[in-house]
Amino acid sequence: MTSPIEFLQAPIEHLAALLRRLGTRFHLSGDIARLAWGEPRSIHEVEVVLDGDELRPHLEAFLQGLRGAGFVFQDRMVAEAVDDSEMFALLDPVHCLKLNIHTHSQVWGEFQRSVTVEVFAGQMLPVASRVDVMVLNLVRAGKGCRESRHELGRLLDQVTADEFEILWEQARMNRLTDLLEEVLEESDPISM
Repeated sequence: MTSPIEFLQAPIEHLAALLRRLGTRFHLSGDIARLAWGEPRSIHEVEVVLDGDELRPHLEAFLQGLRGAGFVFQDRMVAEAVDDSEMFALLDPVHCLKLNIHTHSQVWGEFQRSVTVEVFAGQMLPVASRVDVMVLNLVRAGKGCRESRHELGRLLDQVTADEFEILWEQARMNRLTDLLEEVLEESDPISM
C-alpha cells in the first residue's frame, strides 16, 4: 500500500539532496510537519524553511541544481528572495506540486529544534519541531485563522512542560500571550 503523500517524495528528495550538498540548513514545515506531529492533513503544497545566509554564497549552484531537477522558477525571483530573506515558489510540473521556500527562519531558534523523522519509507528528513508548529499556529491564529486556532488546541492536548516553556516565550515575544491563554482555557477544542 502506498502512502497518501508518496507523490511528494521525489521533489522533496531532490531539493533535500541539493540543500545538503550545498551545506544549507533546512527543514520541512507547514502541512508535512503537522502531519509528522499527528495532525491529520491533506497536503496541497510543501513548505520548506532554509537558511538563506548559508545559501547565498552558493546561489548559482542552487539555481543550476533546481533546473537539473526539473523545477520551474524564475532565476531573478529566487535571487531576490534569497537576498531579501523572502519566500519564493518552485513548481514541480511532473507531480503538479508547489513548493514554498522560506529563506529565513519563521520562528526564532527553529533550526536548532528541527527533528529528523522518517517522512517517507526509508527517507529521514528534518521537520519543524512540534513546538514550532504550535508557534506558527499561534501566530496564524493571532491573524484570525480559526483552523490554526483549532490545530493549536489539539496540539496543546499533548504539550510537554519543555515545549510549553518555549511556546510561552514565543507567545510573549510575539505579544500573543492573551490569545494563548484563551486557547488554553477553551474547554471544547472541537468548537474552536
